[in-house]
Amino acid sequence: MRETKRYATVPVALLALTATLAGPAHGAAEPVLKPKVPFSGDLIIKRPGKRTVSIRMYYGATHIRMDVTFLKRSLVTIVDRLKREVVLLLPHRREYLKVPSSARARAAIDRLIGTRGNLKPVGPEKVGGIATTKYQVTTKTAAGKRFAGHIWLTSDNIMVQTIGTTPKGAVHIAMRNLRRGKINPALFVIPSGYAERKPSKKAVKPGR
Repeated sequence: MRETKRYATVPVALLALTATLAGPAHGAAEPVLKPKVPFSGDLIIKRPGKRTVSIRMYYGATHIRMDVTFLKRSLVTIVDRLKREVVLLLPHRREYLKVPSSARARAAIDRLIGTRGNLKPVGPEKVGGIATTKYQVTTKTAAGKRFAGHIWLTSDNIMVQTIGTTPKGAVHIAMRNLRRGKINPALFVIPSGYAERKPSKKAVKPGR
């Protein structure tokens, strides 16, 4: 049970971390650039003094899947982009958790859907052999935290690289092994034989 409580907080943390995939988010009036095609790739997140995080990302038409190793265990987070719902798979236990909705989780999911903010184009630039447009970004996140830096987007609005600073320090995010194309729908389905486990109310508190 103690292990489950620790895992129950992981999806929101992962969402907040990978939200930078879509760039800084702010008000609803700002333009939103959503990826135009399904894709998969490895999201590499680096922060000074922090362990590098590698997340296998699958971006489908209606869902997002993120595979990561946490506490020496493989974890899978599946996000329903339309319903803004989150499910955490625990393969080693053959269990799954439905994460209660919260303001923080909903905001993170919205940021995953597309790039928000007033982007100022700097010019074309290749990143890892991929043609992109570099944009300057200076904005505030939905939580009111300032972000300043640059984001590199493909012509179909896929984030290939983000470099900038926040109040918590520098951040460098890169997409590796990018592949465009339809994602197998089975990746977004809870596997047969998985039992549902209810998260602890103390571990996940619904947002106001």
